Amino acid sequence: MQKGELDLGITGKDIDIRDAVHTMYPPKDIQELEVYRDNQMCLVRANHPVLSKPWNLETYLSLRHVQVRCDGSDRWLLDYKLSDMGEERDVAITVPDFNNAAALCSYTDFVFTAPRHFVHLVAEQMGLTVLPLPLEFPPMAYTLFWHKDRNRDPALTWLIDIIRQKTLHLR
Repeated sequence: MQKGELDLGITGKDIDIRDAVHTMYPPKDIQELEVYRDNQMCLVRANHPVLSKPWNLETYLSLRHVQVRCDGSDRWLLDYKLSDMGEERDVAITVPDFNNAAALCSYTDFVFTAPRHFVHLVAEQMGLTVLPLPLEFPPMAYTLFWHKDRNRDPALTWLIDIIRQKTLHLR
């Protein structure tokens, strides 16, 4: 964006004070707009054996997990939070995207933790079961970014307004 090669970006940012220096504050010449926040949920197949057990942190941690590689890292804020609690997930496999992770859950006993909006959409499409994340965890913020030099660009302003209007119902 600073080189003028990108018009607009969108990213999900973990909302945690430890990440503030790295993710909460963009460079001074980059404009940002938080469009909505989302909480983490869990996906399992419809006839998963875990559905006959009490759903709690102990049960969650007893399962094998599918993980998506984000920003070149295999660990998410969730893993750091669990580590702070002296706990760890058993990550069976790491995949490049959310759709592959959900698909793996449709025919294995893996569990996948992902943002609520995605989880509910894919659960309906793939016949998966949604479970709450069994621990207190901060939401993720989805944020638009663009260079401040583009603030008067009518096409970009139009697109940002469309995104803002379409995401109002997600809040």
